[in-house]
Amino acid sequence: MLLGMMKSNNKRLSTKKDLVSELEKENNEVIVTLGAGDIDTLVEPIKRMLTNKHGV
Repeated sequence: MLLGMMKSNNKRLSTKKDLVSELEKENNEVIVTLGAGDIDTLVEPIKRMLTNKHGV
């Protein structure tokens, strides 16, 4: 529902299972995650991927 209300054409819906690998393929300047429940379990995997990818 929220994705449908966003006006940007540059958006996508992903499963938690595929999120980190999908983000790794992209050259994103901004990453926004939205979810309920255990979405916080992806914070560290996303940080690790970004650190490995950009060496920061």
